[in-house]
Amino acid sequence: MMIYSKTFRQPEPLSQKELYNKALDYLSRREYTRYELQQKLAQYTDNQDDIASVLERLIERNLQSDKRFSENFIHSKQAKYGNGRLIETLKQKGVDLSEIHEFLPNKTQETTTAVAILHKKLGKPHKLSANEQQKAYRFLQYRGFSAEVTRNALKIWQKEEED
Repeated sequence: MMIYSKTFRQPEPLSQKELYNKALDYLSRREYTRYELQQKLAQYTDNQDDIASVLERLIERNLQSDKRFSENFIHSKQAKYGNGRLIETLKQKGVDLSEIHEFLPNKTQETTTAVAILHKKLGKPHKLSANEQQKAYRFLQYRGFSAEVTRNALKIWQKEEED
């Protein structure tokens, strides 16, 4: 019996033009932050100068924009998460936070979202025991809502029971 062993060759690094085409391929599917795209392209070459050059060309041609990514990301996630969670996720994705504050919901919108989440999680308003109230509070905190927004949302949700 013969045993065959496969030897894996290290793929050749991509040229700058091939990196650019690879980046366009990624961006044609969805938006990426500069940091995410840099990580993706780093799989294909060790030359950081080529990657930086490709990213600059994409930004100049407005094909990649952290601001546009942030706007789309916040718009798609704001119905499920609070500002804290949105900001933290964008930080992890390498977005400059000075660009995103104009897209974040204000306190009133965030409180309305938190109340809607409570309706979905807890159903129709009813009197909560202390344990249930703590659970709901922790749930909203985990979703990225501030303490102030969480308290206000719980008050509003419980007031709806009285109406």
